[in-house]
Amino acid sequence: MDIITKDRLDKHYRITKEAVEKAKSSKSRFNENIKNDFLNMIESYFKDAKYLEVILNQLSLSLQSYIIQVLFLLLVDSLFQLL
Repeated sequence: MDIITKDRLDKHYRITKEAVEKAKSSKSRFNENIKNDFLNMIESYFKDAKYLEVILNQLSLSLQSYIIQVLFLLLVDSLFQLL
């Protein structure tokens, strides 16, 4: 399993923010209420990831990597639902 470094994590945060901004401005096939619900959920995942980053700093590196990868998979899956 890969170890996620601070630089790699920051890169994924940046990419996620950019993807959320694109999703917000996209002309999706969903109505606005559904789109906003998805965006709120994605932003909650993102905030949770930032919060968990602080907690994970106290755990082993392999466990950190596993948990962070799961969180990003949830984010990516949610973003693809909007596109």
